[in-house]
Amino acid sequence: MKDLRQEGENLNLEAFREEIDRLDHEMINVLKQRLELSKSIAEYKYENELPIRDESREAELILDRIKNVDDELMCEALKNILEAVLHSSRLVQEHQIAKIKNDQK
Repeated sequence: MKDLRQEGENLNLEAFREEIDRLDHEMINVLKQRLELSKSIAEYKYENELPIRDESREAELILDRIKNVDDELMCEALKNILEAVLHSSRLVQEHQIAKIKNDQK
């Protein structure tokens, strides 16, 4: 991650916002890829009669992703973000399974 303070740039709100915008675009691209994978996972779960939600897997995933974050506030924020991502993944999976069922009619 680019540290604007170390590059001797004139610190201003616009420079920080530009960096946030760049990171947001990267994050959106990665999240789109993740949600596409969720569709494939939904198909697998449907074919194998597995539930959409696996709470123990979700808990393990969150703990694994934040285990090296030392800042307590950042840790809580990242946990909240991951929970939102997991919730969105479940919604995509529910939609995908509903689509599969509808297509089979």
